[in-house]
Amino acid sequence: MDHRSIHGPEKRDLIDLQHEQDVRYWSERLRASPAELREAVHIIGATPDRVRDFISRERVLQGR
Repeated sequence: MDHRSIHGPEKRDLIDLQHEQDVRYWSERLRASPAELREAVHIIGATPDRVRDFISRERVLQGR
């Protein structure tokens, strides 16, 4: 069993899109779809705080 499925990602200071378990973890943690998460990481970088802020701003702009 992969330890990530129990404890979350190895590095909580970066979002690793190469591991599906990390994508699931961060999607749930940031309340974003995997597609939203991937888009944010590609645009803003892999730092969770920056990704969270980006997703929040995008939702405000889209009226969600």
